[in-house]
Amino acid sequence: RAEIDANLDEIDRLLSAFLELQRHGLDEPVQGFDLGLLVDDLVRRFTMFGPIRWAMPSESIVVEGRRLCLERAVSNLLKNAFDHGAPPVDVRLDRQDGEIVLVVSNTARADQPATPGFGMGLAVTRTMAS
Repeated sequence: RAEIDANLDEIDRLLSAFLELQRHGLDEPVQGFDLGLLVDDLVRRFTMFGPIRWAMPSESIVVEGRRLCLERAVSNLLKNAFDHGAPPVDVRLDRQDGEIVLVVSNTARADQPATPGFGMGLAVTRTMAS
C-alpha cells in the first residue's frame, strides 16, 4: 500500500509539473530565432555532463516559435540522453524534405537496465515542440 501511495504521489507531482510547463509555454509569444544557435548554446552547457558530438548546421535554421518552450524541449532530450544512456551524445539538426529535424541520440548503458517509470519528459518535449 505504501508503494502504491508513493507512486500516486509521484504521478500527481509529475502531472502538476507537466500542466504548469504547458500553461507557461502557451503564454510565451511566438517569435523568429535561429534554432541552430539555440541548440549550440544548450550543447555547450550540457558538455559538463560528458562529450557531445555536434556540428552547427552550415546555414541558419530560422524558425517561428516559442523559444523558451523549444529550449526546454531540447534540454529535456539532452538530459535524458545523459541520464539514460552512455556518452557520447550525438546531436544533429538539419532540414530534410522541407522539415526541420533534430536528433538527439546515445548508446544504451549496459549497467542500467530499462525500468518503467512515470517520467513525463518526452510528453513535455512533444508538447513544447508542437
